[in-house]
This record gives sequence, structure tokens and C-alpha cells, in this order.
Amino acid sequence: MTGPALARAGAVVAGATAVVSVISYAYGIALAHWLPSNDYAVFAAGQTLLLVVGTAASAAVPWALAKAVKAHPAGTAQRRAAMAHALGIGVLGAIPAAAFVGIVTALYAPASAVVAVMAAVVGIMVSGCAVGWLQGEQRFGRLAALRVGEVVARVALGSVAVAVGLGAAGALGAFLLGSVVLFAGAGAWADLSWRPSVLRDRGRWRDTAGLSAVQGLLGVLTATDIVLAPIFLGPGSESAAYQLAATLGRVPLFVAAALAVVAFPRLTDSPGTARETMTAYGWLAFPVAAVLITAPADLVRWIVPAHLTAAVQLLPYTVLTGLFFGLITLAITVLQAQSAYRKASKHLIVALVLVLLGIGIGWQTSNLALGTCLGGLVAAATIARPALLPFAASSIATVILWQASHWVPAWIATSALLGLLAIRRIRTTERPPPGARLRVLHLGFEDPALPGSGGGAVRTHEMNRRLARDHDITVLTTRWPGCVDRVEDGVRYEHVGIGEGRTYLGRIAGYAVALPFVSRRYPADLVVEDFFAPVSSIGAPLWTGRPTVGVVQWLNAREKSRQYRLPFFLVERAGVRTHRGLVAVSTGIAERLSAMNPAARVEVVANGVDAAAFDASSPRGEDVVFVGRLEIAQKGLDLLLTAFAEQAHRLPGALVLAGTGPDEQRLRDMAAGLGIADRVRFAGWVSGAAKYRLLAAARVVAVPSRFETFGMVALEAAACGSPVVAFDIDCLREVVPESAGVLVPAFDTAAYGCALAELAADGDRVRRLGLGGRELARAYSWDRLARAQERVYLAAARDWREV
Repeated sequence: MTGPALARAGAVVAGATAVVSVISYAYGIALAHWLPSNDYAVFAAGQTLLLVVGTAASAAVPWALAKAVKAHPAGTAQRRAAMAHALGIGVLGAIPAAAFVGIVTALYAPASAVVAVMAAVVGIMVSGCAVGWLQGEQRFGRLAALRVGEVVARVALGSVAVAVGLGAAGALGAFLLGSVVLFAGAGAWADLSWRPSVLRDRGRWRDTAGLSAVQGLLGVLTATDIVLAPIFLGPGSESAAYQLAATLGRVPLFVAAALAVVAFPRLTDSPGTARETMTAYGWLAFPVAAVLITAPADLVRWIVPAHLTAAVQLLPYTVLTGLFFGLITLAITVLQAQSAYRKASKHLIVALVLVLLGIGIGWQTSNLALGTCLGGLVAAATIARPALLPFAASSIATVILWQASHWVPAWIATSALLGLLAIRRIRTTERPPPGARLRVLHLGFEDPALPGSGGGAVRTHEMNRRLARDHDITVLTTRWPGCVDRVEDGVRYEHVGIGEGRTYLGRIAGYAVALPFVSRRYPADLVVEDFFAPVSSIGAPLWTGRPTVGVVQWLNAREKSRQYRLPFFLVERAGVRTHRGLVAVSTGIAERLSAMNPAARVEVVANGVDAAAFDASSPRGEDVVFVGRLEIAQKGLDLLLTAFAEQAHRLPGALVLAGTGPDEQRLRDMAAGLGIADRVRFAGWVSGAAKYRLLAAARVVAVPSRFETFGMVALEAAACGSPVVAFDIDCLREVVPESAGVLVPAFDTAAYGCALAELAADGDRVRRLGLGGRELARAYSWDRLARAQERVYLAAARDWREV
């Protein structure tokens, strides 16, 4: 599985885990309302015991089986033997597991609950075969769907059981139905077989036993406080409140479990995966922990039932405990991947003793939550010492924020945590040696091969294909239907993100979410972040851990904020302030960047023009031509249609709109409404030589944009020898001087229409402006501009080495 594919699988499993967690939490809260305190305490303890069993079963059988399924094709004797062994282990392992859980449950629960828990244990153990088969087949989508289906079935049956009066026993027995759904839906029937002889395979027993022992200890460690709460605190509201708070606080642990499922197969053959997994855990778990800890008390009380309001004060400590337990889980997963089962078991035994000591201290001091939290912190320190510093520092910062003000907004705490993590990552990043060939990772959101891609994608490729002669360039770009990872002109394009990217919003959202995690897989001496709509920057310097340069071709979040009524400009402002080195494509953009971030060093490196544009030769026509994305908000095509309609009687040719975009149908309807549908021609997407021929044949090239960061089409039109009519706005003034075109007062459609008509009627002026445009465009050589951008890159890498 490739890096991007692994990222997608991880996102799918993590997403399913989030859905399962939300449903489980909502169900748990509902039961806290529906069941008496004593009954709820029975359910919470029983559910936790089943979680322990599930933790062991989810790794012991499935992880060993997954290796065999991945290594051997379907239907082979080796795979059938592995499946038979897994099934045998599941059945045999269910007997002692069910007996142990039954004995523990009998200490505090009635016989009906004991029977229900034991039956659920059998289902969970046997369903591990299905999980392992899906992992080995790398069918993470189906696994995720079945995980969700499992919890939905369990919640539905459990709710019915509680409604008819079966109480905690009915809710616990519903776990068996969930296991049946998971086992039946996997589709592993073709490889299922029963061969008792395979149980004599010592190699498989060694792996399975090692994984079972480690996962069993891990499950006991992470569930001890919840199971012991009724014993230390006694049955009733006090223990139930603690169990509810502890259950809510286990979210970071569930995040770690999801990451472990996906990362485990790669840990044996990819040394960098361990650090990547820890980093991903920090980025996923910290924001969730911060939100839970700093959530307003009134909001939590609204969710928690009235008789368990004590859980509100306990939640910050139980969330930190979950954070530490998740860290331990990932550290132990790394040891399991190395088959270091004995070492992992020793670590877990020591950690369990430390947590038990913490629980004992908490019991004696009447603060079980704080004692368990301190025990978890010390336990994590014994297992994951190198990774603990940012976690401990961030945890302390979170508690300080919570203690200082219970209403502190969650986003403030999240920012503090991510900042601390970023500092830690920057300090541990290796610097490139002086004079080395740079490995450049370019975060370029738009693939130039995507139909409808704009001038930004052209600039990225034109720069990179020249820089690729002396440096290694990898571009991480958005996914879209039909996209293919490739090497083009020496530049490697990798498509990353969540989902298929069928819409612009889907592409951008999936890209922005996945990028901080996926980008860490690629070795790089320098990271380049292309700004993109609607937020401009996603603060790459905070999470890259490497020298980062921002290339600003787009800085119009305020306009998008007005369009969508969302505060995108706040994200833009924060993102700009994270950068210390920026490249602006125009002087106007550079001035705005300097105003927003005076501490940044801003260099102006304009866009260039393709040499082929100068060679375009077509007879001069009569049409007014627009080339670009068919979008009203930025490109101002509604203004162009209005201006053309007002002067249509004076314009001899048609209005040609070449491009694709989200507003094409609106523009067609508008043209019909203005009575010029027969004068407007939609030419579709054009590129390369066809685009240059169209521009060269134009009587006038219209650039009616409301805002631009450069104006690539205006420069290309100048290179093709065609005059431009544009509104007098920042950036366009630089590429549409009097010698190359006409600027009219911003958004004055009457003046714009007159300028089109007057220029179209004056052939001599058209030729004169065409010659002036060619002279202007010759100064924008891609080769010269690429050398200027390279100097910025080298300076950024040099300055980073000197820090």
C-alpha cells in the first residue's frame, strides 16, 4: 500500500472510529438517563470488560491473520491454514476469556448480566477472524462500514432490551448481535475451513500468544480504573459518575487504536512510520482533548444526567488519562510490530503497577480521577519517554487553561497545544547539508492536469519543471476523478486527500485535512505552501517541522467571506502570520502581505508567460474573448455580460467564453435574459496552443475580474499580440499598462462596454497595443523567474541551517 493509500485507509478507519465513538457515547449517556445508578454501574463495568476483551481480540487473532492473508492469495492452502488457525484460536480463547470475565462480573452484578457478558465475549473473540481477513485484504472501507454497522445493531437491540425491562443484562447481551453482524458481513467464507491440525503450528501460536498477552495486558491497563471504581467507591452515583467521565475521556485512546490498526502492517518495513504515527496521534488527539477539557461546564451538565453531574469536574482528568493511555497504546504497538512481546509485556506490567498505585493514592485522597491521571502520566513516561515531552507540556498547559478559566474557548487551548507540538517537531528536524541538492515538497493544491485548472497550477508547474533540473521536486496536490500519480517534466505529482474529490469543496476540504499527516511521509529539505481559496493558508509552518516558504498567488479570503458569509479572512490572517518567508506574484500582493505580517520577508517573483504564446499566429477576428474559470464572484463575468449587452449593437463579433466552471449555467441563463444568447459562444476548456491561437485571433481580450493576484490571462494575451480591457484594480495595473490595454473604473459596466466597442472599432489602436503588449510580456521569462524563486528557496534553507 502506497503512502497516500495508507493515509486514505487511516482516515477511513479513524472516521469510522469517530462515528462509532459518537454513537457509543450517545448511547452510554442515554443509558445513564434510562437506567438506575446501580444498573448503569453494572453496564459501564461490563462494557469496559468487553472493551478489554475486544482490545485483545482485535490484535491477537486479526493482526497475526492479516500478515498471512496479505502474503498468500485467496484459496491457497497457506491462507486456508491461517484462517483455520485463527478460527480455532478464537473458539478456544473464548472459553477462558468468558470464564474470567464472568467471574469478575459476578463480584458486582446479578446472574443475568454475567450470562450476557460471557455470551458477548464469545461473539467478540470469534469475530476477530473476520477483522483479520479484512485487514489482510486491505478492505478498510468494508471494515469501517461493518464497525459502524456493528455498533448500530448493538445500540438498536440494546435500546429495545432496556425498553422492555431487561436492564443492564439486555444492553450487555446486545454486544453479541454486533459481533454477528461483523462476522457475517466480512465475506470471508471462501477462505474459511476447519483444520484441527493447524493448531499444532508453533510459529502461529507464538505470534498469537505474544499478541494476546500484550493486548490483554494493555486492555487491563486501560480499563482498570473503570472496573475498580464500583469496588473503591461503592455502587451508586459516585462510581457511576466516575465511570461516565472515564468513558467520555477515552476518546484519545480510541484515536490511538484506529491509528494502530492501519499503521501496524507498515511498522515492520518502514522505520519512519513510528514517528509519523506518533505525530498523527498528536494532531488528532490534542484538539479533541482540548475541546473536551475546556468545554463549558453548563454544556457538559446539559449532556450528563442530573444524578451524575459530578462527572463534569472529573472530565479534565479522565481526558488526560485517555491521552496518556493512547500514547502507551501506540508505543506498545511499535514493540509488537518488532515481535518484542516480552519487552512489551514487561513495560505493561510496570505501567499497570504504576496506574494501580495512582488509583490507590486517588482513593486515599478522595480524588480517584486525579490519582489515575498521575499514574497514567508516570506509566507513559516509562514506555514512551522520547515522545512524552510535547504531550506532558501540552497536557499541563491544558490543565492550567482549564483551572484559570473554565469558560476558556476550546480553540485557544487547541492552538496552544498544536503550537507546543510544532515547536517540538521543529527542534528535532534534520537540516540539509550546505550546498546539497534540495528535496522540495510543494503543497500545490491544484493539478495542472485537472480540467478547469487555473493560472496558479500553470505557474507551479512552469517553475517546478525548471527547478527540477537541479533539485528533487514532489508536488502534493488534490485528488480528483481520473487523477493519476505521475512524473511530468521531472516533477513528481502525488494526489492526496480524503474522498474522491468530485467537487471543488470536497477536494479542498479533504486535501486540507489530510495534508498535515500525509506530508510528514515525504523527506524534504524545504516545504513550499501554495495559498489557495477560500482560506489562503492553512498555516503550514506550524506543522511541517521544516523550512517553509509560502507562495502567494491568491489572497482574497475577504471577498470569499462576503460571498459565503463565513470568516475565511480570519483564517487567512492567522495563516499569513505563521510564515517568515513569502513569495508574492505582484507588488500589490507583497504590500498586503507586509501589512499583515511585518516580520515576514516578502519577495516579489511574478508569473511568467510561455514562449509558445509569442509564436501564436491567427488572423485577427472580430470577437471579444474571455479565457478562464467560469465563475462570477471573482472573474466578474456577470459584469462582462452586462457590458457586452449594452454595446452589442456596436460590437461586430461574438462574445466567446472559453473555460469551464461552477457558474456556467447561470451565465447561460443570464445571457438569455439579456437577449444576447445568440451572441455568446461557450467554447469549453482550451489550453496550450489552442488557447494561444484563440487569444491571438481575438479583437479584444476581456479580463473583467473583481479581484486578481496577478492576471495570467492578461499577460498571455499581451504575448499573443492582443489588447486587453480590464477594470482598474490592484495587480492588473502591473500587467495592463497603457501600452498594452485599457483600464476602466472598477466595476463600471457602462464604461467597460464603451471601452470594448471603441477599441474593437479602432484597428490601428488594436495593432499598436498588440505590439506594446508583446514588448511588455518579453520581460516575463519563466527561466529568469525560476532562477529568482530558486534564490528564495536556497536562502530559506540556508537561514534554517543557521538557526
